[in-house]
Order: sequence, then C-alpha cells, then structure tokens
Amino acid sequence: MSKTTEHSENRDYSGRVVAGTDGTATAEGAIDWAARYASRHGKSLVVLAAYPGADAPPSRVQRELVEVSAQRVRDADPELEVEAVIAKGDPSDALAAASSTADLVVVGARGESAPRRVRALGGVADGTVTHAHGPVLIVPEGAQVEHPGPVVVGVDGSRESAAAVALAAAEASLSGAELVAVHVWTSTTWLSDDVVPHIPEEASVRRFVEPLLTDYPDLAVEYVVKPGHPAGELVERSKTARLVVMGSRGRGGFAGLLLGSVSRGVLRDAQSPVLVTRGARD
Repeated sequence: MSKTTEHSENRDYSGRVVAGTDGTATAEGAIDWAARYASRHGKSLVVLAAYPGADAPPSRVQRELVEVSAQRVRDADPELEVEAVIAKGDPSDALAAASSTADLVVVGARGESAPRRVRALGGVADGTVTHAHGPVLIVPEGAQVEHPGPVVVGVDGSRESAAAVALAAAEASLSGAELVAVHVWTSTTWLSDDVVPHIPEEASVRRFVEPLLTDYPDLAVEYVVKPGHPAGELVERSKTARLVVMGSRGRGGFAGLLLGSVSRGVLRDAQSPVLVTRGARD
C-alpha cells in the first residue's frame, strides 16, 4: 500500500481527477465513477480524504481509510495511476480548492433514499459544487458506472453552456453514448444576444452546438427544443441518462460562487450523476 501525501490549497492537480471519500458506500461509488472517467480520458486519479482540526495530525485510521480506497481502485485497474491524499479541514473546502486546477472533482451525494429536505440541504456535495472553480461531478448513491443511457446536456447559449457541451461531447464519444442536447425555453430567449422574447428553433440550437462537435464527427446527437421548465426536463431525462451535464451561472466573489435555481433543482432531484461546469476557471 503506497504512502499517503498531504493536500495543500495551492497544490496543482492538473491532469488529474480528484475524488473525495469518507469511507461510506456512497463515496466509494463516486470513486468508481471517478476512476472510470479518469481511465477513459487518460487522466490519473487522486483519492482525497479530509479530517477536522487545523493542528492535530491525521490519525492512523484516517490514513488507512484513504489508502484502502485508493488501493481498491489500483487492484481493479492496475494501469490507472492512483494517489492517496489527505487534507486538513472541511472536506468541501479541500475539494473546492482542488477544483481550481483539477480536470474534474468527483463527490458522492445521497440519492433518492434520502428525504427531500436532506438532499436539498446538501452537505459536502453541495458545499463543493457551490464554491468550486472548475467542473464537479456529483454522483448519487447507486448510480451505475456503465449505464447504457445517453449523455444529456443543457444548452442555453451561455459560455457556461458552451463548456458543458464540450465536456458532454467528449464523454459521450469516449463512452460510446448518444448526446442529447436539451434547450427548454420559457418566456424569454437564451439563445440570442438581444432581450426580445422569441420561440427558439432547433436550427438555433444546432448552430450553437455543432461547432463544438468537430472533434467527434461520428457522435450521434439528438436535439430537444421545447417549452417548459429547464430543471424539470433535465431531471426527467436523468431517469434514463448515464450522465447529465450543465453549466452554472455562478457569481464571483470572495465568499464563493452561487449556483442558479436550475442547477440546484437538477442537483437535488436528478437520478443520474450530474456534471456541473463553468465557462472558465474562477
């Protein structure tokens, strides 16, 4: 079993997928997702555990927890480079700090078995995605690693949406899944620079999505353009999706980044893993 290394806020996790663990079955399921994602995308994996207390060193039990999780992944995929890391302080703070350089941060969340109020309150998953500076994958308990469904991406014309489409297309292509681009409109436009309400057409969504797909000429894409509620549509499609990808229009500031209502609604109720991204590192 390899030695555990220490996490620091300024550590560079470029080229790595970072997965948080607390030893629970939910966290281990998220690590399985992170390992598969890292393997498909040619990245290495960091398994990170955090412990409270600014001055006290981590206990032997805490070190063993993260080392056992990392070793389990190595045994399952000997070709995947895996590092065990331990951090002082709040887990969501450590994972959010890692997101400033990591290719992806992955964290587990309680799923349908949890009361709605508990899922709404969040915890580590909620804190991580709220304050993250880069893409975060939230994996609910029981999510299948090799789900046969499509990759669903929300499209609204923003820079965050462009980043989401790029990530969704890459994941769909590498996993052999269909990409479903969803634009659900209400009373005002998302796909125009002006503020005049209009009814979007599929052609408008295609013009936004297709330039981002030039690297994946064989990728099958379905376009869904309809009136309704964006969060409700993405949640409904999460029931048969392998993954939902969406952007978050976070507002910058020293206190962190705030998720929009659509993002929060999907994260609370989605049955598939949800990948939340932003247009650029904050």
